[in-house]
Amino acid sequence: MEAGEDVIVPDEAARRAYFLKWADRSAYDEVMRHRATRLEEMS
Repeated sequence: MEAGEDVIVPDEAARRAYFLKWADRSAYDEVMRHRATRLEEMS
């Protein structure tokens, strides 16, 4: 930061998603498939 570089701090939802991906990959994959289906239905 002292060199003027940008630092990106993830929000709470991003932290939870990353932890879920790390801790329980099958649950994370199911959540992502569900979201992808919802997005497809919206388009």
